[in-house]
Amino acid sequence: MNEITPIKNVNLNPNLLKKNRPDSTSIEQSTISDTIKNNLKQHAILGQAQVNFKGRFSGKFNGFNLNPKDILFLTTLATSFGLSPVYLDKLKSTLSRYLQDRNYKSMSDIGGENNIVYQSEVAEALRKAMDIDENDTDKLTFLTDKIIERCESGECYFPENNNFEKAMQEKKAEEEFWAGLIKYKVKREKEKDEKFIDAVSRTFRLDDIQKNRLKRIINDILIDNNLTNMKDAYGHDDYFEIIAIINSAIEQEFNLSDYESMLVGKEIIERLESGKNYIPTINPLDRNEKIASKNRAIFNEILNKYKIDLLSQKQLYIAMKQDAYENGYTSIFDLFNKGKSIEQFPATESILNSKAFNNLKTDLIIDFNLADKKSDKILKEREKRNSAFEAKALQASAIVCMLDEKFNLSKQDLMKIRHYLTVEKFNFNEDSDIWKAAYEISEMHNLNCKKMANIIKITNRMNSKEMDEYAFKYCQLLISKS
Repeated sequence: MNEITPIKNVNLNPNLLKKNRPDSTSIEQSTISDTIKNNLKQHAILGQAQVNFKGRFSGKFNGFNLNPKDILFLTTLATSFGLSPVYLDKLKSTLSRYLQDRNYKSMSDIGGENNIVYQSEVAEALRKAMDIDENDTDKLTFLTDKIIERCESGECYFPENNNFEKAMQEKKAEEEFWAGLIKYKVKREKEKDEKFIDAVSRTFRLDDIQKNRLKRIINDILIDNNLTNMKDAYGHDDYFEIIAIINSAIEQEFNLSDYESMLVGKEIIERLESGKNYIPTINPLDRNEKIASKNRAIFNEILNKYKIDLLSQKQLYIAMKQDAYENGYTSIFDLFNKGKSIEQFPATESILNSKAFNNLKTDLIIDFNLADKKSDKILKEREKRNSAFEAKALQASAIVCMLDEKFNLSKQDLMKIRHYLTVEKFNFNEDSDIWKAAYEISEMHNLNCKKMANIIKITNRMNSKEMDEYAFKYCQLLISKS
C-alpha cells in the first residue's frame, strides 16, 4: 500500500501564533490566515504528488523488484514514443516477467555480444507491449539501440538522445547529408573519368566517333565489375585485372603499339591512384618514344640537382609538355631555346612562380636552355650512374642470398640488408668499406662479422653472368619466405 510522506515544518500551535502576533489590524490577521492556508495547500499537493509518483514508478511488478536503472530505461522509453502511463505499466510488467522467468536481476545481466539473442527477445517483447508494427523499421531500430545502450551501460546507465521524433529527424538529416556527399563525390569522379578520356583522345587524336567508343568501352567494363567510376577499382580485389582489361580493350580497339599501350596503362594507373585532384599526364608528345625518353631523362637529371618535392617536379613536367604541344614544339626544351620569353608559356610560368620553386626559377631556366647542348653529356652520366647502381643492387642480392644460406634470415631482414647495401655509398673494392659494411650489418642483425666480410669478398670475384643469376635467386628467396 502506498504511503503519504508526513508533512513537516508546518507549526499550527495557536499559542505560538498568538505569542508571535503583535497587536494588529484585521488585515494583518487575514494575511497570516492566508499564509497558513497556502502552506497547507502546497504540502497537500506535494503529498498527493508523492502518492501518484510512488504508485506509478514503484519498482515492484509481478512480485519482482525492478532495478531502478531498468525503471529509468522504461520510463524514458515510454516518454520517447509519447506513450501513456498505461503503456508504461505494460512495459514494466513485460520486462519484470521476462527477467523473473530467466532469473535475471536486471537488464545489466544480458549485456555483451554473447547475449544478443536475449537482447533480441527483450526487444520483441517490448515491441509487442508498445504495439509497434513489426515492419516499422525506424521504431524497431530506435528500440533496439536503446536496449543495447541499457544492457551495455550496466549500473552506469543514463539515457541520452531519447526523443524518437528528434532522433528520426537527425537520422534523416544525416542520411540526406551522406546521400548528397556521395552524389557529389560520384559526380567528381565521373568528371575525372572524362578528363582521362579527353587526355587519351587528344594524345591519339581520336575523332568524336572514336572518343565515344572509348567512353563506351570504359563504361561497359565498369558495369561488368559493378563499379560506378574508374576510381572505384582502386583497392578492388581484382585491381590489377581491371587495369589489364581496360588497357587491353583500348589497345585492341585503336590498334596501339606496345609502347602506346604502355602509355595508356600508365595513365590508367595514374587515374585510379589519383587523390582529390587528377591531372592527366599523357600528352601527344609522349608518342615519340625516342624524344619523350630523352626529355624525361634530361629533365630528371636537371631536377635532381635541386631539393624539390616529387609532386612539384611532376607538375612542372606536365606543364612543360602542355605548353610545348600547344606551341607546336616536339621537345619540352624548345620552350627555352627558341628565343621566347617564359611569360609566353602560361602553364610553365605558373609552376615556376609557385612556392616550390622559390628562388630557383632563373637557375632552372638557364639549365633548361643549355639542356640540348649538354644532352649527350647528361645522358652519358646518367647511364653510367644507373649501370653502377644496377651492379650494386645485383651484388647486394648475391650477398643476402649467401647470408641466408649461413644464417636463415627472415624476409624483412633480407630486404633491409639488401636496401642498406644498395643505398649506402660503399666501395667494395676497398677493404675498409668491406669491413665497415660487415661490422654495421652484423651489429644490426646479430650476425658473425667475419663471415659477413668473407661473403662480400666472394661476391667481388663473381663475373657478370654469376651475378645476374642472383637477381632471380633473390626473387625466389623472398617468395619462399612469404
